[in-house]
Amino acid sequence: MRISAVIVKERTYSFVQFFFYRLDYSGIALLIMGSFIPPLYYGFYCSRVLKIVYMSIICTLGVLCIIVSLWSKFNTPKYRILRAGECF
Repeated sequence: MRISAVIVKERTYSFVQFFFYRLDYSGIALLIMGSFIPPLYYGFYCSRVLKIVYMSIICTLGVLCIIVSLWSKFNTPKYRILRAGECF
């Protein structure tokens, strides 16, 4: 959350700002991933296997989203659709 505040406050365009943008996207993905865990934990309290499966899927997708956000290879126009689709 602090990185988001720094990005909004500082409006310079440099390599450092693009790095902070990536960290901001990663933080958002981490917060979304973390917000799924408690409902899954309590929702599947009686079914341990389903709980583990769903949590594994959410964590895997979250980590992939963070990797796409941080890796500069995916910052090219070729991967624009992938970057836009990672939010859904």
